[in-house]
Amino acid sequence: MPCIAHGCKVSTQMRPSCFPPLLPATALLFLALTPDPAASQLAKSCNGMGYLSAEPEKPFSAQIITTGHSRTETGEIKPESSLVDWFVARDRDGRIRDEKRPSKLDPPWNKVATLTWPDGTTSSTSSFALNQVIMIFDCSAGTAAQVRPAMRYATIQNRWEPSVSIAPRLPFSARLPNPNGKPSPTYRVEDLGLKNIQGVTAHGVRLTALGTEADGEWNGKPVRESEQWASDELAAMMLIMEKDFRTGRDSRQELANIRLGDPDPALFAIPSDYKINPKPEDLPQQFLDRSVTVPRH
Repeated sequence: MPCIAHGCKVSTQMRPSCFPPLLPATALLFLALTPDPAASQLAKSCNGMGYLSAEPEKPFSAQIITTGHSRTETGEIKPESSLVDWFVARDRDGRIRDEKRPSKLDPPWNKVATLTWPDGTTSSTSSFALNQVIMIFDCSAGTAAQVRPAMRYATIQNRWEPSVSIAPRLPFSARLPNPNGKPSPTYRVEDLGLKNIQGVTAHGVRLTALGTEADGEWNGKPVRESEQWASDELAAMMLIMEKDFRTGRDSRQELANIRLGDPDPALFAIPSDYKINPKPEDLPQQFLDRSVTVPRH
């Protein structure tokens, strides 16, 4: 990964938007995450994340499992397993932890990175750990924190007015496409009703995009399909499935290993020895040692 010497950051997002790009699993991992330039323009309300509401009194923790298939140049359909260890949690106050730890990286994912700190001391970590990013959203404080454990710092942005009330609110399933909306000649929306996913009741909607004259032989035929299953009970997106019929690619993101109840409070706190909003000169320089390989476990 060529930008590791500059502290590349990892971002993926399970979101209920209509037809987000079906990216290869490796591309999903390496979207650069930088401080949001539009943060100051965000509405002064705190709704959490696209796939997880900041709703209080519904604490839980879970993993997000991503899988899919792609078509090779020879026409073979190849499975793509999850490349990210993705953990999410919300406490009873509505605070959210979004933690992504790449489990496979493009070379040199298993190389050693040496950190040289401003005081001259050095430490070593793996490029795997160096790319770990944790986001903590706290509506009551009006903040979003990006935490980098390998370099022991956190960047905190003020995104909302502190202590903004986040109740009452619409049911989480209101984020789904509306099956009763005005019909479109290029989109079809179907209500799939309710079903149990991971022991949680979810409401599903299927959105199908139809080809136009510009799509040639696909004119009038389904070209893309998205199924989205949202739970009001958990205030979270339970399952998103995407298909592209022209390319043969599909993806699936699902909440799994759900544990109801309050997560460890430490998950929503920044360690006391971390630097907060450090200046560039306060951060360690990073050097990738290509001669040393971290053994697989």
